[in-house]
Formats: sequence, C-alpha cells, structure tokens
Amino acid sequence: DLRVFLSKRLPEYMLPSVFLFLDAVPLTPNGKVDRRALHAPGAWNVGARTEHVASRTQTEKDLTGIWKESLSVERLGIHDDFFDIGGHSLSAMRVVARIQRSHGLDVSVASVFLYPTIELLAAEIDRMRISMQSEEDLLRILDEIDDIPALNSEGE
Repeated sequence: DLRVFLSKRLPEYMLPSVFLFLDAVPLTPNGKVDRRALHAPGAWNVGARTEHVASRTQTEKDLTGIWKESLSVERLGIHDDFFDIGGHSLSAMRVVARIQRSHGLDVSVASVFLYPTIELLAAEIDRMRISMQSEEDLLRILDEIDDIPALNSEGE
C-alpha cells in the first residue's frame, strides 16, 4: 500500500527499494539516532519478491557472486530483480565493470536495465560469448581459406 501511495507522488527512481518498519528508532544516550544499532542496508532480502531459485550455470554463479558483493546481500536468487533488491545506476556501473573484468566482454550498463535478473543477464552474457566465438571461428575459417592455394589462383 505504501509503495502504491508513493508511486503516485514520486518518480519511479525515487521509490525506496525496501521499507523497514521499526517499533522504535534506536537512540544513543544523548538522544540522537543510533545508526550502529540499525541494520546494515542489504542485510534483509525483503526486496526479493520471487521464490528463491539458486544459480544453475557457471555464468549465473559468477553473476550471483558479483551481485552479492556489490549489493551487500547474502541470499540471492536468479529471479530477484537487481533494482528491487537495492541496486541503482551507480551499483549497476560497478557490476558491469566487474563483469567486463572477469568475463572480458563489452557489457553495457544498459544491459543491467534491460536484463535486471541474474537469469536474464546471464543468458545475454552467454549469447554474447557465443556471438564472439562464432566471429572468431569465422575469422579462423576465412584465414584457412586464404591459405588454400587452389582458391587463390586466377580463377577467383
């Protein structure tokens, strides 16, 4: 109800990814908010609205590790939405940089927005790998064809 109420008054990017209701705000002896007594962001996985499904492929496992570290979440399923569990544009940039380093692929930040779950992003990364592999195979085959003397004669 609170999310619906706020969505009518705030732009989507300003909606909180997590709502945590407290019986009382912890205070220091001086009467100020005791921030250390509050839970760390990402300590709860309340943003996940789907049934937990563990990583199945190596790419999904790699992404799960990257997302867990980047978003400070402990339990993460392949159907959990990046932005629902606390992700934002800056954390998306960090995730993409880690993916680029670990997989050697030219993944864009837009990919995280287009494929916001581990399952979808892993499938896109695997498609990119296949596409790259196919190009490399094609170049190798073309090089082999250039080396065949009968095809390089005047009858080309």
